[in-house]
Amino acid sequence: MSAESRVRLLFTALLGAGIFLACGCAHPLGPGFHLDVRQATISVPGATPGRMHIHVIDELGNTGDRPLHSLEVRLPEGPAFGGQNLRVSIEGVQVKPQRSSEVDARMMRAPFEPEWNQNEKRKIVTEWDLQPENAVRGTIVASPNGFFIADETAFPLWQTPHGLFATGGTDPDKELLAVSAPPDFRVLAPGKPLKPQADGSEIARRFLINPDVDSRTYVVAGRYQEKTVRTREGEVRFWTYRPIDESDAQMAAARLSRSMKTLEEFFGAASDGKTSVRIAEAPVELPAELRSAGEPGGASFPHGALLDPQAFQLGIANESVLQLAEYELTRTWFGWRVRPRPEAQILMGRGTGLFGL
Repeated sequence: MSAESRVRLLFTALLGAGIFLACGCAHPLGPGFHLDVRQATISVPGATPGRMHIHVIDELGNTGDRPLHSLEVRLPEGPAFGGQNLRVSIEGVQVKPQRSSEVDARMMRAPFEPEWNQNEKRKIVTEWDLQPENAVRGTIVASPNGFFIADETAFPLWQTPHGLFATGGTDPDKELLAVSAPPDFRVLAPGKPLKPQADGSEIARRFLINPDVDSRTYVVAGRYQEKTVRTREGEVRFWTYRPIDESDAQMAAARLSRSMKTLEEFFGAASDGKTSVRIAEAPVELPAELRSAGEPGGASFPHGALLDPQAFQLGIANESVLQLAEYELTRTWFGWRVRPRPEAQILMGRGTGLFGL
């Protein structure tokens, strides 16, 4: 064996031993935190139609080997989502986040004063308003008749600290989501539904989310009429603002349930349990992603597609509308089960979704 080969072998062995010790050590070897619990509340103030207020309480623990003076967090993007009135407080004291990246305007640094010691807990409250009528993406929309949130960057994303063997993540052990909306709204969200609670003149629908088995947070809410069509391959539920043609609903349900079954056979089951395909009408027009201007737009949520009013004007059984719905349903796998980073969405989310078709 040559000297160069022996050096390579020794380096590989040392690297493997280091990784083994890092993974097996009971004590942390680098800076880190753990997101224990998240409580998120989404409400629609009656005095400001088309605006949503989001209030997030994060309970974190310092699980690293040293005190932390700050954490980086990716906050909602103002130009994309119409974000306004951002406020952040740590243990009840309001702080001013500091921009930490010249490339990403959403990346901020939340300072800890006093420093965050090992094994200590911190409660961080973040709240802001969203008024996305001019949003450049269709993943967040709102109107007096409904709203839709299906974008992980619409909530705070805490970043792993810099350093060797650093730990941290964006998924909490447990999440409680409350969606406060008028009593005549239908509300869809991940997790286990809990008993609703009165919230003034509105109703707070509550969901207990387990990130290990449930999808990341999304909400579909509005003054919807529901039509359920059962087919041989499964159930399809339509949420629309006006009644849809019976024959069109039957044709579309047969096509989409077959498409979903084919996708499951190719990519694997979309979830552990039996699920319905859901097709919901957006309260406003959506950007026509990867399509020509003037064509219907859409967005995805787990096992469902949000299609804009123009799609329903063409008819739910229209071939171009069905293809749009199938594309969005494909992203149940490429965008929800597999989560590309936001900067990789074009290739790994949208591009792979087109491949799936």
